Amino acid sequence: MKISVVIPVYNGEKYIADCLKSLQAQTFGDFECLCVDNGSTDKTAEIIAGFAARDARIKYAESNRADKQSGARNKGLELAEGEYVTYVDADDYVHPQMLELLLTVMERENADVVGCGFEKTEKPYDGNFGRISVVKTTVYDNPFAAFLTKRKIFVSACTRLYKRSFLIGKKFINGISFEDVPWSFSVFAEIKRYVLIKAPLYYYYFNPDSTMRSDWSDEKTRSYITVIRTVDAYTKAKMPAEQKRVQKRVLNQRVKMILNR
Repeated sequence: MKISVVIPVYNGEKYIADCLKSLQAQTFGDFECLCVDNGSTDKTAEIIAGFAARDARIKYAESNRADKQSGARNKGLELAEGEYVTYVDADDYVHPQMLELLLTVMERENADVVGCGFEKTEKPYDGNFGRISVVKTTVYDNPFAAFLTKRKIFVSACTRLYKRSFLIGKKFINGISFEDVPWSFSVFAEIKRYVLIKAPLYYYYFNPDSTMRSDWSDEKTRSYITVIRTVDAYTKAKMPAEQKRVQKRVLNQRVKMILNR
């Protein structure tokens, strides 16, 4: 198994079929798709079961609802058998060449992580994409510095292909929102080579019910405080020389975001 695609899903009956269709349309076929359901109460499980019955690459698993999306992602990594791992959110979809191009660049550049561009869209998946024949990339030999300063490098766990061996032991914090932030921070603090494919291969579908678009709440504030404390503790313990720069580039921005909300 070359690639494991991990999809955390909760009440995704409106979107999961399009997400899975976009993966079935991949030009690279040696992958498994781990759909990890963290307590859906709609027809999510039934829809995934229908796909799994027709395509052995698609698999269904369950995680604890209290652990939220973080727990589903952690469960997916535990079950993953691929040499590489990528995360896709259940309400998004991907370009048919995404896995092929991420893997090609990963192996050609001997990278630890390869990312791609993305687009935000309100257009449902229709399977119509132009073929990408020329792949333009940017290579970062100091990924952490780029993570702190480059606006094109985002905190989302999605849009990237990771060496699974590198992710062993790297867990998302269970039960919080914005779990991507401390996880991505630790990933970029430790990798040696990151390559970004400039072409958009990932499509963030506009979902009004998503965590990012729903109303601010006390729970979100508590999650953000956990995020800030986790990043601060990681920096102090593993990279104290970067503490001031991290405070300026990451922590202060997060505090301002909470206050603005």
